[in-house]
Amino acid sequence: MAIVELRNLVKRFEIGEVVVEALRGVSLSIEHGEYTAIMGPSGSGKSTLMNILGCLDTPTEGSYTLDGHDVSSLSDDVLSDIRGSKIGFVFQSFNLIGQLSVLENIEVPMIYQGRGVKECSDRAKELAERVGMGHRVKHLPRELSGGEQQRIAIARALVNDPLIIMADEPTGNLDTKNGEAIMKIFDDLHEEGKTILIVTHEPELREITERVIHFRDGLVESDEAGGRARR
Repeated sequence: MAIVELRNLVKRFEIGEVVVEALRGVSLSIEHGEYTAIMGPSGSGKSTLMNILGCLDTPTEGSYTLDGHDVSSLSDDVLSDIRGSKIGFVFQSFNLIGQLSVLENIEVPMIYQGRGVKECSDRAKELAERVGMGHRVKHLPRELSGGEQQRIAIARALVNDPLIIMADEPTGNLDTKNGEAIMKIFDDLHEEGKTILIVTHEPELREITERVIHFRDGLVESDEAGGRARR
């Protein structure tokens, strides 16, 4: 079953008197459990696509169906609820809250969903252990390395058991060793059946994912099997 269905998706931006067409009629679907990389040069439309898929923006034309529901033109409040319950985000810059502890950072999405204090704490501790950070739950983000911060960001993305995990350049700020450790976490999540979508510039990720969608000039240039699917 497709979690994501895009049909003739168009996104235009007006910059002064200039109209920029960032997406020019994109149609694609992503099935439950797929591990997909979206690649392409700067300005290709992949970041615009990720914003729409993550319900951070809406298309100018076309339709976006998420988990069987058309979300193309919903209000900001409804989109916010969908983001909180169905999508887990992992960002290149981690986006942790500096004044909150590791445990509190992981709890944030659950708090927005109205979960109880004990449930939030128990779930956050469970996921901190899951990503190898159970011993650091009282620390602040500034006391952690980049790799450790990204582990916490992944734990936070998982707290509401999302339908799909969306990661934007998740290893972009990490050295090779930490990048490989982070990708191992994604590999494990995929093996458990999670749907994972990664936007990346890093060509080596072609060999890790099942599917590689390459964008250029706002269109899908190619859609092919990744290295994992060929094994």
